[in-house]
Amino acid sequence: MMKLYLLRHGKAARLELDKPRSLTSKGEAEVGLVAEYFKKNKLQVDTLWHSPKTRALETARIFQATTGFPRLKMEEKKELKPEGDFLGIFREINAYPGGSLMLVTHL
Repeated sequence: MMKLYLLRHGKAARLELDKPRSLTSKGEAEVGLVAEYFKKNKLQVDTLWHSPKTRALETARIFQATTGFPRLKMEEKKELKPEGDFLGIFREINAYPGGSLMLVTHL
């Protein structure tokens, strides 16, 4: 049986032209709290898919570093961008072989 977790990226900085939106210190703390919850409650994540956006990648890295899950496999999925192909990612989720999967998403 597959477990699917959805995690929205942490609070990001305001949009500035030609600059990626990074997490704010509040956003980093939010992600840390979620990761601590997973660690404390022994909720295992085997694979983490994140969008290529900076704020999603930072969220994924903080989650991985905080939980310390040794086997956590991280993969970038362009379909998880806000303008991504939702049917494509839906198909990939349905084809996921089992275990636990986390998606770091937007909105």
